[in-house]
Amino acid sequence: MTSGMHPPESIIIIVCVIRHNCCTFLVVSYSLVCFAEAPVLITQSNTVSVTEGRDIQLTCTMKVCYPATGITWFNSLKQSIKNTTRKYVVQSSAAWSSLTVQDTDSMQDSGQYWCSATNAVGAAEIPILLVVKGKLVLYYTIFSSQSYPEKRKKRKEETEPANGVSAGLGMI
Repeated sequence: MTSGMHPPESIIIIVCVIRHNCCTFLVVSYSLVCFAEAPVLITQSNTVSVTEGRDIQLTCTMKVCYPATGITWFNSLKQSIKNTTRKYVVQSSAAWSSLTVQDTDSMQDSGQYWCSATNAVGAAEIPILLVVKGKLVLYYTIFSSQSYPEKRKKRKEETEPANGVSAGLGMI
């Protein structure tokens, strides 16, 4: 007898014959042997971007819920991330884990992060690239020709727009 969910080699059939003075018993026992597999991880996106100063959540999920001894997050320096700082919040269950990076900084937080899961059979990790974009700042400068000495005034008139207003877009 086999099950449609398991290969035939995962079913063990044990037959015992017990003889007594008056009769013989036939006892049949079935055992299901489960084979564990290494974890398989998936994520919604391998690259995630956020504007500097905002929080971002990275998530990984077990493709099939094989028993894992743990899911761990690593930063771009391959250092294990714990809930010990205000910078990171890790939430986990048996089948998924999320890492929230709070108050993101483009210089400090941009880079590769890894979600890693292990069990008795093996290990798996999945990389997620976090891109923290600097804030865009729109700035306006209003020039007043009376506040400059005459030699600067001439140079300014050559480069300044007719209305005396200059605008620009920059990153901080």
